[in-house]
Amino acid sequence: MTLNSLSLAPRNARATPRLLFHRPATLHIDDKRAVSARTVDISMEGLCIQADLALPVNSFATVEFNASYTAEPAPLRLRGRVAYCVLAGTAGFRIGLHVTQMDARAKKQVENILAMQKF
Repeated sequence: MTLNSLSLAPRNARATPRLLFHRPATLHIDDKRAVSARTVDISMEGLCIQADLALPVNSFATVEFNASYTAEPAPLRLRGRVAYCVLAGTAGFRIGLHVTQMDARAKKQVENILAMQKF
């Protein structure tokens, strides 16, 4: 292997930073199947989740989780396109979703999550 045969890791192409956000979640696939998952991080444009199954890149899925920092539940449901899916060892797969549908209520909830994590 020569130095010329090595390539640099891809540059991070995210338009907005993601912040760590760990919550139990449900991953809905094709509106037919639901599996347990866990959020890893979140931004205004996407999120990373961890699940026990792989999803094809460019497929679509919906993630549902509690976005509240209080005792009052605040269910949040985000639909997105799978940007990447990588094996994360025994922890399952890390799945990056680019959010494709976010109504005004969901946008406000994500903004609140990001604001709470900045203090």
